[in-house]
Amino acid sequence: MDWKDYMDDERAAKIAALAVDKDINHLLTPQKTIKTAAILGGMVGLDRFLLGDMKKGAAKLIAFVAIVATFIAIFSVICIRTIEAFPVGMNYWSNIVEACGAPLSYSLFVPVAAFIVFVGAVVLDGIACVKKNAQNNYCAAVQALQCDKK
Repeated sequence: MDWKDYMDDERAAKIAALAVDKDINHLLTPQKTIKTAAILGGMVGLDRFLLGDMKKGAAKLIAFVAIVATFIAIFSVICIRTIEAFPVGMNYWSNIVEACGAPLSYSLFVPVAAFIVFVGAVVLDGIACVKKNAQNNYCAAVQALQCDKK
């Protein structure tokens, strides 16, 4: 069994020395699974849900939905006001500002900026999830091996 699939190299070497001819990988979550979840579903908290962190996963999901909903709401208001004020072929930025007013027009950048910050936080959280999974796997392996000795 390649323990490096489940944890970092240093811990994998320790467990490999203890777990000769023992199969405890059914207790462990492969690092590849967590990395894939962090990349594909990290924005909606899938990586945290896989680790069992339901509150943090729900917080990421709610934050994502809130940012997207805010963007859609502001964008819809801007589009409706601009279409009402100008013919379809004349929707340029200056017309948008004229139809909606500068504060509303520029408020569209707030959820965009929030989304950029959110993406940065999701990347950092994905790295933290991979590290936490390695720690969880190590602890589960040590616990299973200690129970096996008794």
